[in-house]
Amino acid sequence: MTGTFLASCILSAALWTGVAIASMSTPSTVKQSDVLQRIDMLDIRYQMGLQKAVLAPNEVKARHMHTGPEVAYVLEGEIIITTDGQPEERIRAGESFQHEAYAPHITKAGPQGATVLATWVVEKGKSFAVPAP
Repeated sequence: MTGTFLASCILSAALWTGVAIASMSTPSTVKQSDVLQRIDMLDIRYQMGLQKAVLAPNEVKARHMHTGPEVAYVLEGEIIITTDGQPEERIRAGESFQHEAYAPHITKAGPQGATVLATWVVEKGKSFAVPAP
């Protein structure tokens, strides 16, 4: 029940803010991901976050994992995700993907780069992304 509620919150945030974020212009030289918003969940131990990441052409985000579930949508370009124990996955503009908490993976942008809008839920005070062992 809690998992379904959290997934619903994440999806709702992505859908409602996706249109506004998609219309924003970000210079291609931006490499840092910016957290657009954090809100406290009904259960005060958790926060939901919304983040826009702009990856340069063929940029690789080192092997990492997330401390909570992530649902993301590719706004522009494409990314290739390699998750431990799973086949490589190519996600193109207009497609979404999700990661379970603590699933180690590598993210690589395609030849035109990529812009990704991600939503996630983590315990308050915890980092969203951490290096994977």
